[in-house]
Amino acid sequence: MAVPERWQGEGNGPGRLGGYRGLARADQLVPLTVDQAIMLARTMRRWHRAQGGKRKAKVFRTDTRTGKVTTRTVLRPIKRMRATAGFLVVNDGPAVALMLANRLIG
Repeated sequence: MAVPERWQGEGNGPGRLGGYRGLARADQLVPLTVDQAIMLARTMRRWHRAQGGKRKAKVFRTDTRTGKVTTRTVLRPIKRMRATAGFLVVNDGPAVALMLANRLIG
């Protein structure tokens, strides 16, 4: 990851560059029609699914013959964008915003 030039220098290091501590929210309201909002939500869900993020989940299994319960850890898709609500975690917010804006324009 490249550290921006103005963050370089003695005592002026980036610290935790990958985090969000100390950053101000950058909100921008954009009026959308219902159809546009649905289209963007679907686009974000598809994009998120295509990234292939996984989480560890513990699965319990019961042997029907012995009744013994065993567990194992499996990888499952991360579920963040459910139905029409949720959130999306991205590494490059401006790039995703540009992709969504381009999707809106045409």
